[in-house]
Amino acid sequence: MNVVISVLSVDTPPFTELEKSIRETWCNLNRPNFKIFFYYGNHNKNEIIGDKIFTNSGEGLYNVGYKTLRMFEVIYKNYNFDYIFRTNSSSYVDIDNMCNFLVDKPLESFYCGVFGKSGNIDFCSGSGYFLSRDLVKRVIDNQRLWNHNYIDDVSLGLLMSQLGINRTLGKRYDFDSGLPINLNNYHYRCKISDNRLDDIKNMNLIYNLKKQKYE
Repeated sequence: MNVVISVLSVDTPPFTELEKSIRETWCNLNRPNFKIFFYYGNHNKNEIIGDKIFTNSGEGLYNVGYKTLRMFEVIYKNYNFDYIFRTNSSSYVDIDNMCNFLVDKPLESFYCGVFGKSGNIDFCSGSGYFLSRDLVKRVIDNQRLWNHNYIDDVSLGLLMSQLGINRTLGKRYDFDSGLPINLNNYHYRCKISDNRLDDIKNMNLIYNLKKQKYE
């Protein structure tokens, strides 16, 4: 399987520090058939430079939808992939565990993540969701239906509902859950406070625990 992991980022602190931490931990564990990109707004055109995707959208919470749509377009045009996993800079991703999770998953109509609900809209959390290639294309083709009055993950959930696509439940460990850390997860939400240094601390904790497990 071919998977693109696309990390929502901003080219200013504290996101630059979070990106550095990702590069030093889970992003440093290269695996074939996986491509990892960081994507940003406030650029004059949509393009890929190295492992960075620049888009001509704005930055800020309610521009994330525009930014994500441009990212989808760039990746769909330039890469052959089976799934995109969209995540954010507070996340730790275990690629080997992700492979194990995806091994029996469908290659079409696959929209998967931790479930959320906003009013009467069902969605998959924007901290980490999968879209199969066909759904990325359908989002691009139907982006006029994207309601930018909602936060991006809610907007995507609404669009999936309008397209008749059901959600599949994903897996995630949340550091604020108080539960023992499950090292078999593919996705870890590291945010526990507004102090992003805590996110970095948690990323390094997961990285070191996983290193110890396989040594």
